[in-house]
Amino acid sequence: MNRRHFFSATVAGSAAAAAAAPPTGIIDCQSHLFFPEVLNMMRKRKTEPWVYDEKGTAFLKLFGLV
Repeated sequence: MNRRHFFSATVAGSAAAAAAAPPTGIIDCQSHLFFPEVLNMMRKRKTEPWVYDEKGTAFLKLFGLV
């Protein structure tokens, strides 16, 4: 699945879900989706937020939160 197909499917699904029930909140997908270039840049940071890897999984260290 390419990015264009993913986003068009997500928008269509969101519209159907919105029609089925009133919204209860907003999720900013840009805060939850990171491209490899962004992750690599954040791995180089010395202050939060930064990314670290553990057992093959990337984690985001964000302002004192684990």
